[in-house]
Amino acid sequence: MALIDDDRFIRIRRTSLDFDAVGAARAAERNCRDEGGAADAGRALEALKNKSKADWDRLTPGEKAIVITQGALITAGAAAGVASDPAARKAALDALDGQEIPVPYTDGVLKIVPKTKDPGGLIRIDIIRLLGRK
Repeated sequence: MALIDDDRFIRIRRTSLDFDAVGAARAAERNCRDEGGAADAGRALEALKNKSKADWDRLTPGEKAIVITQGALITAGAAAGVASDPAARKAALDALDGQEIPVPYTDGVLKIVPKTKDPGGLIRIDIIRLLGRK
């Protein structure tokens, strides 16, 4: 007996492709911004976000788990590829150096700042936002 029938698998796969499309739309938006087409790219990005959210909301918890697992596997494969090539690894680490990375679900209160060129790193805490003052 199959765990997921073909129709559900196709729906899961289509949803994961839609999430991949959101990343492609963000890249397209950056490219269009350079060419003066930010408004068109913004509308396209908003349409993709809305469709992806609607598709995500229709998935069952088990289907969501499969999509997240698939995304994690793809990300791990990409990270392994970058980590295995010294030049790509150096470029990735140089790009990360000093960049503020917001911690999910903290509304920007916590940010991690990796230091790749020298030992250490930072964890930034926005005390003003933490205390609820803006």
